[in-house]
Amino acid sequence: MADLTPRRGSAFQLSDAVFDEQYHRVVEQGDGSEVSTSTPVLGVRASLFEQPPAQGDRVLIPSNGKTYRVADAQADGHGHVLLVLIEAAA
Repeated sequence: MADLTPRRGSAFQLSDAVFDEQYHRVVEQGDGSEVSTSTPVLGVRASLFEQPPAQGDRVLIPSNGKTYRVADAQADGHGHVLLVLIEAAA
């Protein structure tokens, strides 16, 4: 579970969201090399949003008590969105 506060609109709960504090991915560079990154992400059904999530929206993760900002929202093409998060300043 998570609470989303969009930059525009009212806050609401994301009841079936899946939080991963250490999501790993490999990004190919233009020169053929690869870089591994780790970042917190939140996976959620796209249908829960009246408007698509946007950069700057805030997400509270109750399980760790931290608030994050949405850095990017990536649709998976199958009805879900992966919110790439950055820990928000206090």
